[in-house]
Amino acid sequence: MEYDRKNIRKQRRRIFNKVCDKEGIKDDGIHTAPLFVTEVASESTRKNDYGRKMLTYSEIGVKEYWVVDLQKKVVVRYLLENDYAPEVISYPLTEKITVHTYPSLEIRLAPIFEGIV
Repeated sequence: MEYDRKNIRKQRRRIFNKVCDKEGIKDDGIHTAPLFVTEVASESTRKNDYGRKMLTYSEIGVKEYWVVDLQKKVVVRYLLENDYAPEVISYPLTEKITVHTYPSLEIRLAPIFEGIV
């Protein structure tokens, strides 16, 4: 399955990369783990996104980690409170996802996945 690299760059701008606890942000840097992290998987990053990064984020206490897999049209969500057991969310079966760490924030999947060839 092929996908358009230009489209991937556009989609990455629409996805939240890291969201931190504001209390951990100091003048000299960030002193807390992000609460919510997403990665956009590609052929070259897939192994690290699902493996090394997932383990690292779990170990440092990231509460919610998503792997957005454009090729497979899925979001795999890992929650610290569920011991990082993967939850696979498929598009178009699911139209939007509520960010667990920010319950008032919903991410629509159509703008991310539509147009991927």
